[in-house]
Amino acid sequence: MATERKKDFKKRLLIALAALAALLLVMYLLTLILPKMFNSITEDGSEEGTANFNFYTPDYDENIYEDENYLALIESGVLTYDNGTNSMVAINPDNASEHGDAVKLLTDYVYSIIDGDVEEHNSYFSKKYYETKEPKTAFTMQKIYNGTITYYSAEGTSENGNNYTKYIYKLKYYIHENNGTYRMDIGEDAKTQYVVITDREGKLLIDSIGTSNYKLS
Repeated sequence: MATERKKDFKKRLLIALAALAALLLVMYLLTLILPKMFNSITEDGSEEGTANFNFYTPDYDENIYEDENYLALIESGVLTYDNGTNSMVAINPDNASEHGDAVKLLTDYVYSIIDGDVEEHNSYFSKKYYETKEPKTAFTMQKIYNGTITYYSAEGTSENGNNYTKYIYKLKYYIHENNGTYRMDIGEDAKTQYVVITDREGKLLIDSIGTSNYKLS
């Protein structure tokens, strides 16, 4: 009788060990598979792995303002501004300054992406930003539409005796026929970014851009 109980115990022990081994194997395989299924997004919204999107073929000679489908998407404008009170107004480079210099900066920044103007685009970032990031080298004109700039916060900040203002805005937009030359973390969808703007260098510049997963300090 004791021998049978011992055999039964060994059998249950072997089954438990086998189940544990199977669980550990599954967990190990998940660590290999999941990074390939989901992009790892850095603070500036760039992509750290293989993008899981089907991008359109880049055409550096394309003038997107000749694309009737894109023009239909921006017939009512590219950007709207929300000052935090759900009061949405259409904005563009001509009227954005009416809502503050930071909104003007963000609007011009978005339009530099639309125009594929790399030099102009890179001029909107601060030295702090470039401490960890590299300037863009080239990207095509981007068919941005249905964009929204939303006020998040503004506060006075002091750092090493230097007083400056820190603004945070939420930025969200779609890219029609995204070809991946500017952003590889979105396809035809959109992802909210948090843009930190300061005047620590004597003028407003972008210190960081984070995705919707970005935790503000």
